[in-house]
Amino acid sequence: MNIKSIMMALTIVGIFGSPAVAQEKDVVKIGANGLISDAPFYIGNAKGYFAEQNINIQIVPIEAGTRMIAPLSVGHIDVAGGAVGVGLFNAVARGLNIKIVADRATTHPKSSYINLMVRKDLIESGKVKTYKDLKGLRIAQNGTGGVQASTINEALKAGGLTYDDATQVYNMPNPEHLNAMTNKAIDASLTTEPLVTLAVKRGIAERFSKVDLYPNQVIAALLYSGELIKKRPDVANRFMVAYLKSVRFFNDALVDGYFRGPNADEVIDILIAATPLKDRAIYKDVIANWVNPDGHVNEASLRKDLEFFKTRKEFDLAATASVDEAVDHSFVDHALKVLGPYTPKVATSGK
Repeated sequence: MNIKSIMMALTIVGIFGSPAVAQEKDVVKIGANGLISDAPFYIGNAKGYFAEQNINIQIVPIEAGTRMIAPLSVGHIDVAGGAVGVGLFNAVARGLNIKIVADRATTHPKSSYINLMVRKDLIESGKVKTYKDLKGLRIAQNGTGGVQASTINEALKAGGLTYDDATQVYNMPNPEHLNAMTNKAIDASLTTEPLVTLAVKRGIAERFSKVDLYPNQVIAALLYSGELIKKRPDVANRFMVAYLKSVRFFNDALVDGYFRGPNADEVIDILIAATPLKDRAIYKDVIANWVNPDGHVNEASLRKDLEFFKTRKEFDLAATASVDEAVDHSFVDHALKVLGPYTPKVATSGK
């Protein structure tokens, strides 16, 4: 082989001349609180869906969804799985360029990962049998002006009661619900999984609400910062493609809310590695949140909750609060053009 041929061969395999420089990935900072509902973030990372879109995600731990609004509004984080509530609507009304861009955690007509829990002793004694027996109870929720208040309102209405017929205990984080019920500081709580399952297993409380209480309620949404939307729209679009692929993989792990679908074991492995919950047996019993595999957030739920917020002066909802101003479906629409509609994997029947 002559010198010219050798040089050409070396160039082809990248040995001769300047080495190829790998394209630097776009960094996206995600606010997350380590719950099962953050699964799409962890799945997308583990399965390489974000890497496929040339994105490197960085998880920023934030204890509660309501606390993600401030860092999101100033661009300290780019994306968040944020709680829907008065704080979010007020932020948008004040001109902070935060948008609801996709679903993140929604109740499902066949399952609900968020439950109204009642102390076991109150149920066993017969004091609390139906929704009308909620009158006068101390009911905890993890914030003030969140969608949980609207859920509790639906339970009270089902018993012919008003929101003021029970004592609302605001700003009690979900992890504190179990201890508060054990100490009888509260009588009931609106609590999310896996704490619901833990409360039942420990004999502290029972699931009281049924799945038909408020199906298809948006509990949390995927939020984009204004900085990401304005300055990096291409990254925002690529992120959504990876996110929806992750959501679909997550949904294929579920059968009626339980981890019994085709992808269940793999998703549980990912969650065990990424979240504080390490007990595989608990995952087999929890009811996970549903996420719309085609991305769009349920605006009917948002409007219903916003109307309830308007009736409560203590929530201090901005007069200009609007669902239309808060939601931007354009990134989901882009992802659906890339991915097409969701086709579920074949799964066995539920529990």
